[in-house]
Amino acid sequence: MMKDMGKLFLCGLCAAMWTMAGLAKAPEKGAFGTAFQDLAGDDQANFVATVNRSMTNRDEPLDDKSILTLYRVNRDAVKASSAADRKTVLAAVFATAPLQCLPYFADHLAADLFTRKAAGFRDDDDSFVEFASAALMRISLKLNTIPIEDRPGARSAFAVIMFLKASEGKPEDLREAFMMYVRSGSHAIARKTWFPAAFGDDNQPPSYQPILDAKEKGEEPPHHIPMPIATPQLTTWLRGEGDTKNNAADVSGPTPSDSMHGGILEGDGGQDAGLSRVPRPAVFGKDSPYHTRRRGDHPNGDDPGGYMGQTF
Repeated sequence: MMKDMGKLFLCGLCAAMWTMAGLAKAPEKGAFGTAFQDLAGDDQANFVATVNRSMTNRDEPLDDKSILTLYRVNRDAVKASSAADRKTVLAAVFATAPLQCLPYFADHLAADLFTRKAAGFRDDDDSFVEFASAALMRISLKLNTIPIEDRPGARSAFAVIMFLKASEGKPEDLREAFMMYVRSGSHAIARKTWFPAAFGDDNQPPSYQPILDAKEKGEEPPHHIPMPIATPQLTTWLRGEGDTKNNAADVSGPTPSDSMHGGILEGDGGQDAGLSRVPRPAVFGKDSPYHTRRRGDHPNGDDPGGYMGQTF
Protein backbone atom coordinates (compact mmCIF):
# COMPACT_ATOMS: atom_id res chain seq x y z
CA MET A 1 0.00 0.00 0.00
CA MET A 2 2.81 2.38 0.94
CA LYS A 3 4.67 1.44 -2.22
CA ASP A 4 1.59 2.27 -4.35
CA MET A 5 1.16 5.61 -2.61
CA GLY A 6 4.85 6.32 -3.16
CA LYS A 7 4.49 5.60 -6.86
CA LEU A 8 1.44 7.86 -7.11
CA PHE A 9 3.30 10.63 -5.32
CA LEU A 10 6.27 10.32 -7.67
CA CYS A 11 3.99 10.31 -10.70
CA GLY A 12 2.18 13.38 -9.47
CA LEU A 13 5.46 15.13 -8.74
CA CYS A 14 6.77 14.33 -12.21
CA ALA A 15 3.57 15.59 -13.79
CA ALA A 16 3.74 18.80 -11.80
CA MET A 17 7.37 19.33 -12.78
CA TRP A 18 6.52 18.65 -16.43
CA THR A 19 3.68 21.20 -16.30
CA MET A 20 5.90 23.80 -14.65
CA ALA A 21 8.55 23.22 -17.28
CA GLY A 22 5.95 23.74 -19.99
CA LEU A 23 4.73 26.95 -18.37
CA ALA A 24 8.30 28.16 -18.07
CA LYS A 25 8.82 27.68 -21.79
CA ALA A 26 5.50 29.30 -22.76
CA PRO A 27 6.82 32.89 -22.56
CA GLU A 28 9.36 31.97 -25.23
CA LYS A 29 6.49 31.93 -27.72
CA GLY A 30 4.66 34.89 -26.23
CA ALA A 31 1.00 35.07 -25.34
CA PHE A 32 -0.03 32.87 -28.27
CA GLY A 33 2.15 29.96 -27.22
CA THR A 34 2.33 27.14 -29.70
CA ALA A 35 -1.34 27.49 -30.70
CA PHE A 36 -0.42 30.13 -33.26
CA GLN A 37 1.67 27.58 -35.13
CA ASP A 38 -1.47 25.57 -35.89
CA LEU A 39 -2.58 28.36 -38.26
CA ALA A 40 -1.27 28.58 -41.81
CA GLY A 41 1.06 31.46 -42.59
CA ASP A 42 -1.63 33.43 -44.44
CA ASP A 43 -4.09 32.92 -41.58
CA GLN A 44 -1.50 34.17 -39.12
CA ALA A 45 -0.96 37.28 -41.24
CA ASN A 46 -4.72 37.82 -41.57
CA PHE A 47 -5.09 37.57 -37.80
CA VAL A 48 -2.45 40.26 -37.27
CA ALA A 49 -4.00 42.46 -39.95
CA THR A 50 -7.46 42.15 -38.38
CA VAL A 51 -6.21 43.18 -34.96
CA ASN A 52 -4.21 46.11 -36.34
CA ARG A 53 -7.05 47.43 -38.48
CA SER A 54 -9.45 47.26 -35.57
CA MET A 55 -7.18 49.74 -33.81
CA THR A 56 -6.60 51.85 -36.90
CA ASN A 57 -10.25 52.71 -37.52
CA ARG A 58 -10.52 55.10 -34.60
CA ASP A 59 -11.45 58.76 -34.50
CA GLU A 60 -8.68 59.68 -32.04
CA PRO A 61 -4.95 58.83 -32.03
CA LEU A 62 -3.90 55.88 -29.91
CA ASP A 63 -2.62 56.62 -26.43
CA ASP A 64 0.63 55.12 -25.08
CA LYS A 65 -1.19 52.26 -23.34
CA SER A 66 -2.96 51.22 -26.54
CA ILE A 67 0.28 51.38 -28.54
CA LEU A 68 2.01 49.19 -25.96
CA THR A 69 -0.84 46.65 -26.01
CA LEU A 70 -0.86 46.52 -29.77
CA TYR A 71 2.91 46.11 -29.83
CA ARG A 72 2.71 43.11 -27.52
CA VAL A 73 0.13 41.45 -29.76
CA ASN A 74 2.24 42.02 -32.88
CA ARG A 75 5.48 41.02 -31.16
CA ASP A 76 4.00 37.80 -29.80
CA ALA A 77 2.47 36.97 -33.17
CA VAL A 78 5.87 37.26 -34.84
CA LYS A 79 7.53 35.36 -32.00
CA ALA A 80 4.99 32.51 -32.07
CA SER A 81 5.09 32.04 -35.85
CA SER A 82 7.25 29.31 -37.28
CA ALA A 83 10.52 30.12 -38.98
CA ALA A 84 8.90 29.49 -42.36
CA ASP A 85 6.04 31.94 -41.69
CA ARG A 86 7.85 34.61 -39.67
CA LYS A 87 8.62 36.86 -42.64
CA THR A 88 4.99 36.72 -43.80
CA VAL A 89 3.71 37.72 -40.36
CA LEU A 90 6.32 40.47 -40.07
CA ALA A 91 5.24 41.86 -43.45
CA ALA A 92 1.64 42.00 -42.19
CA VAL A 93 2.82 43.91 -39.12
CA PHE A 94 4.45 46.69 -41.13
CA ALA A 95 1.69 46.80 -43.73
CA THR A 96 -1.28 47.05 -41.35
CA ALA A 97 -0.19 48.49 -37.99
CA PRO A 98 -1.25 52.11 -37.40
CA LEU A 99 1.50 54.35 -38.70
CA GLN A 100 1.84 56.17 -35.37
CA CYS A 101 2.80 52.82 -33.76
CA LEU A 102 5.68 52.06 -36.11
CA PRO A 103 8.32 54.20 -34.35
CA TYR A 104 7.74 52.18 -31.16
CA PHE A 105 7.48 48.93 -33.12
CA ALA A 106 10.75 49.55 -35.00
CA ASP A 107 12.74 50.27 -31.85
CA HIS A 108 11.39 47.44 -29.73
CA LEU A 109 11.09 44.69 -32.34
CA ALA A 110 14.74 45.35 -33.16
CA ALA A 111 15.75 44.90 -29.52
CA ASP A 112 13.33 42.12 -28.56
CA LEU A 113 13.42 39.85 -31.59
CA PHE A 114 16.02 40.62 -34.23
CA THR A 115 19.35 41.44 -32.64
CA ARG A 116 22.02 38.80 -33.19
CA LYS A 117 21.65 37.58 -29.63
CA ALA A 118 17.83 37.53 -29.65
CA ALA A 119 17.58 35.82 -33.05
CA GLY A 120 20.53 33.48 -32.55
CA PHE A 121 22.78 34.98 -35.23
CA ARG A 122 25.56 35.60 -32.71
CA ASP A 123 28.32 37.51 -34.47
CA ASP A 124 27.62 36.10 -37.91
CA ASP A 125 27.12 39.14 -40.15
CA ASP A 126 26.33 37.05 -43.23
CA SER A 127 23.47 35.16 -41.57
CA PHE A 128 21.96 38.36 -40.20
CA VAL A 129 22.16 40.20 -43.52
CA GLU A 130 20.71 37.23 -45.39
CA PHE A 131 17.71 36.97 -43.05
CA ALA A 132 17.14 40.74 -42.93
CA SER A 133 17.32 41.06 -46.72
CA ALA A 134 14.81 38.23 -47.23
CA ALA A 135 12.45 39.73 -44.62
CA LEU A 136 12.68 43.23 -46.13
CA MET A 137 11.99 41.82 -49.58
CA ARG A 138 8.86 40.11 -48.25
CA ILE A 139 7.79 43.36 -46.56
CA SER A 140 8.39 45.30 -49.79
CA LEU A 141 6.21 42.93 -51.78
CA LYS A 142 3.43 43.26 -49.21
CA LEU A 143 3.65 47.06 -49.18
CA ASN A 144 3.18 47.09 -52.95
CA THR A 145 -0.37 45.86 -52.37
CA ILE A 146 -1.54 48.65 -50.05
CA PRO A 147 -2.95 52.00 -51.21
CA ILE A 148 -0.84 55.15 -51.27
CA GLU A 149 -3.02 56.61 -48.51
CA ASP A 150 -1.57 54.03 -46.11
CA ARG A 151 1.93 55.49 -46.60
CA PRO A 152 3.87 52.51 -48.02
CA GLY A 153 7.03 54.62 -48.38
CA ALA A 154 7.13 55.54 -44.70
CA ARG A 155 6.32 51.96 -43.68
CA SER A 156 9.18 50.58 -45.75
CA ALA A 157 11.53 53.10 -44.10
CA PHE A 158 10.49 51.97 -40.63
CA ALA A 159 11.09 48.32 -41.59
CA VAL A 160 14.60 49.14 -42.81
CA ILE A 161 15.31 51.19 -39.70
CA MET A 162 14.24 48.27 -37.51
CA PHE A 163 16.81 45.95 -39.08
CA LEU A 164 19.48 48.64 -39.09
CA LYS A 165 19.01 49.06 -35.34
CA ALA A 166 18.99 45.30 -34.84
CA SER A 167 22.31 45.09 -36.68
CA GLU A 168 23.95 47.17 -33.93
CA GLY A 169 26.14 48.87 -36.50
CA LYS A 170 27.58 45.75 -38.11
CA PRO A 171 28.40 45.70 -40.94
CA GLU A 172 29.01 49.43 -41.10
CA ASP A 173 27.75 50.08 -44.66
CA LEU A 174 24.42 48.37 -44.13
CA ARG A 175 22.35 51.58 -44.27
CA GLU A 176 23.17 52.23 -47.91
CA ALA A 177 22.90 48.54 -48.78
CA PHE A 178 19.37 48.35 -47.34
CA MET A 179 18.29 51.58 -49.05
CA MET A 180 17.06 49.47 -51.95
CA TYR A 181 14.24 48.17 -49.74
CA VAL A 182 12.80 51.66 -49.23
CA ARG A 183 9.85 52.02 -51.53
CA SER A 184 10.64 53.50 -54.93
CA GLY A 185 9.99 57.24 -54.94
CA SER A 186 11.09 57.69 -51.33
CA HIS A 187 14.80 56.91 -51.73
CA ALA A 188 15.97 60.50 -52.03
CA ILE A 189 14.12 61.82 -49.00
CA ALA A 190 15.01 58.73 -46.96
CA ARG A 191 18.72 59.14 -47.69
CA LYS A 192 18.75 62.91 -47.21
CA THR A 193 16.26 63.44 -44.38
CA TRP A 194 14.53 60.40 -42.87
CA PHE A 195 17.49 58.22 -41.95
CA PRO A 196 19.80 61.02 -40.73
CA ALA A 197 16.96 62.23 -38.45
CA ALA A 198 16.09 58.72 -37.24
CA PHE A 199 19.70 57.91 -36.30
CA GLY A 200 20.58 61.35 -34.98
CA ASP A 201 23.33 62.12 -37.47
CA ASP A 202 25.44 65.26 -36.93
CA ASN A 203 24.86 65.08 -33.17
CA GLN A 204 21.17 65.86 -33.54
CA PRO A 205 18.50 64.27 -31.31
CA PRO A 206 17.04 61.20 -33.05
CA SER A 207 13.56 61.83 -34.42
CA TYR A 208 11.01 59.93 -36.49
CA GLN A 209 8.90 63.03 -37.03
CA PRO A 210 10.15 63.76 -40.59
CA ILE A 211 8.94 60.31 -41.65
CA LEU A 212 5.57 60.73 -39.97
CA ASP A 213 5.08 64.21 -41.45
CA ALA A 214 6.09 63.36 -45.02
CA LYS A 215 3.45 63.30 -47.74
CA GLU A 216 4.85 60.48 -49.85
CA LYS A 217 6.00 62.83 -52.60
CA GLY A 218 7.05 61.06 -55.78
CA GLU A 219 5.19 57.85 -54.99
CA GLU A 220 2.94 58.26 -58.03
CA PRO A 221 3.52 59.97 -61.37
CA PRO A 222 1.55 63.20 -62.01
CA HIS A 223 -1.88 62.55 -63.42
CA HIS A 224 -2.39 65.83 -65.33
CA ILE A 225 -2.29 65.75 -69.14
CA PRO A 226 0.71 67.75 -70.38
CA MET A 227 -0.90 68.87 -73.65
CA PRO A 228 -4.42 68.97 -75.13
CA ILE A 229 -5.43 65.90 -77.05
CA ALA A 230 -9.00 66.62 -78.22
CA THR A 231 -8.55 69.80 -80.29
CA PRO A 232 -11.51 71.68 -81.80
CA GLN A 233 -10.57 70.39 -85.25
CA LEU A 234 -10.57 66.78 -84.04
CA THR A 235 -13.92 67.25 -82.27
CA THR A 236 -15.49 68.68 -85.44
CA TRP A 237 -14.12 65.84 -87.53
CA LEU A 238 -15.41 63.20 -85.12
CA ARG A 239 -18.90 64.72 -85.22
CA GLY A 240 -19.09 65.07 -88.98
CA GLU A 241 -17.10 62.20 -90.40
CA GLY A 242 -19.34 59.28 -91.22
CA ASP A 243 -16.87 57.11 -93.06
CA THR A 244 -13.21 57.13 -93.99
CA LYS A 245 -11.35 57.55 -97.23
CA ASN A 246 -7.64 57.08 -97.67
CA ASN A 247 -5.60 59.03 -100.18
CA ALA A 248 -3.09 56.67 -101.69
CA ALA A 249 -0.81 59.59 -102.53
CA ASP A 250 -0.68 60.80 -98.93
CA VAL A 251 -1.48 58.06 -96.42
CA SER A 252 0.61 59.34 -93.56
CA GLY A 253 -0.15 63.05 -93.98
CA PRO A 254 2.36 65.84 -93.55
CA THR A 255 5.06 65.73 -90.93
CA PRO A 256 4.65 67.71 -87.70
CA SER A 257 7.21 70.21 -88.97
CA ASP A 258 5.16 71.03 -92.06
CA SER A 259 4.61 74.77 -91.78
CA MET A 260 1.31 74.81 -93.66
CA HIS A 261 -0.38 72.49 -91.18
CA GLY A 262 1.42 73.18 -87.89
CA GLY A 263 1.93 70.53 -85.27
CA ILE A 264 2.75 69.59 -81.71
CA LEU A 265 6.47 70.11 -82.20
CA GLU A 266 5.89 73.72 -83.23
CA GLY A 267 4.23 74.45 -79.90
CA ASP A 268 1.08 76.02 -81.31
CA GLY A 269 -0.96 74.31 -78.57
CA GLY A 270 -4.05 73.98 -80.73
CA GLN A 271 -2.98 71.94 -83.74
CA ASP A 272 -2.03 68.32 -83.92
CA ALA A 273 -0.46 66.95 -87.10
CA GLY A 274 -2.61 64.70 -89.22
CA LEU A 275 -5.88 65.78 -87.56
CA SER A 276 -6.22 69.52 -88.31
CA ARG A 277 -7.96 69.02 -91.65
CA VAL A 278 -11.04 70.39 -93.36
CA PRO A 279 -14.03 68.38 -92.12
CA ARG A 280 -15.41 66.01 -94.76
CA PRO A 281 -18.92 67.54 -94.93
CA ALA A 282 -17.35 70.91 -95.77
CA VAL A 283 -15.44 69.34 -98.66
CA PHE A 284 -18.57 67.98 -100.31
CA GLY A 285 -20.94 70.80 -99.39
CA LYS A 286 -21.83 72.71 -102.59
CA ASP A 287 -21.95 76.05 -100.80
CA SER A 288 -18.74 75.46 -98.89
CA PRO A 289 -15.61 77.38 -99.98
CA TYR A 290 -13.77 74.11 -99.40
CA HIS A 291 -15.87 72.17 -101.93
CA THR A 292 -13.51 70.29 -104.22
CA ARG A 293 -15.05 71.78 -107.39
CA ARG A 294 -14.43 75.29 -106.08
CA ARG A 295 -10.79 74.70 -105.27
CA GLY A 296 -9.70 74.39 -108.90
CA ASP A 297 -8.24 70.94 -108.45
CA HIS A 298 -10.56 69.23 -110.89
CA PRO A 299 -12.10 71.67 -113.37
CA ASN A 300 -13.43 68.85 -115.57
CA GLY A 301 -15.65 67.57 -112.79
CA ASP A 302 -13.99 64.17 -112.58
CA ASP A 303 -13.71 62.27 -109.31
CA PRO A 304 -11.70 64.54 -107.05
CA GLY A 305 -10.31 61.78 -104.84
CA GLY A 306 -8.88 62.80 -101.50
CA TYR A 307 -7.87 66.41 -100.98
CA MET A 308 -4.32 67.41 -100.12
CA GLY A 309 -3.32 66.38 -96.67
CA GLN A 310 -6.31 64.07 -96.15
CA THR A 311 -5.27 61.11 -93.99
CA PHE A 312 -8.57 59.33 -93.36
